[in-house]
Amino acid sequence: MKKVAIFIDWENLRLDIHNIQRTHKERKNITFNYNDVSNISFLIKQFIDANEEISKIFFYTALPLSEEEINKELDRYKKKNPEIFKKFLEYKKDKSRSMKEIRQKIHYFIKHIAFEDYFAVRLGELKVSGFDDSGKPIINQKQVDMLLGLDISHIAYEKLADRVIIFCKDTDIIPALKCARINGLEVIIASIKEGYKIADKLKKHSDRIREKSLLDISNNLSQRTSQ
Repeated sequence: MKKVAIFIDWENLRLDIHNIQRTHKERKNITFNYNDVSNISFLIKQFIDANEEISKIFFYTALPLSEEEINKELDRYKKKNPEIFKKFLEYKKDKSRSMKEIRQKIHYFIKHIAFEDYFAVRLGELKVSGFDDSGKPIINQKQVDMLLGLDISHIAYEKLADRVIIFCKDTDIIPALKCARINGLEVIIASIKEGYKIADKLKKHSDRIREKSLLDISNNLSQRTSQ
């Protein structure tokens, strides 16, 4: 049996799934719910071969910004850009209830994904980098690439796995892939067939691409739940 460590850049994977469900020609047949912890756990484990044993599943994400954190950033715009400040107040008034509900769902999801077998949650941070023309906050995720790279390097140096499976199509992870391969680990990039294409740079610094169809995974999940 090959021991496998799995690394998931959640925002990267979530956006891939979201894009498929929004644009794919067979999207009506994809009933997969990426807000459901059991659905995500099922999807990840569909990428594991019969001769592989899961060592750990590292799950990288960030807690949502609180209203206080957004307001703190907004205070900087009062004098700097009063027009944006005014638009955000309108946006906030209109979206206050939905923003609160979204925060609650994200907190629930992160709390419960940590209870799944083999999962270890790693939290980065969210930062407000500004506001768009409608007053909506522009929020960026920070530290995730660094945390992911450090964990891959630790697994590689300590020889804690034979293979790593990476759920991320961002080329920023290439240094971590190089580290894993130099230290003798087999690097596999997990790819959803209907999703974003993998950059040639990532292919160059991996050993294999393991591709699965979200449509097939959705069908398998439906069959399992109906039994």
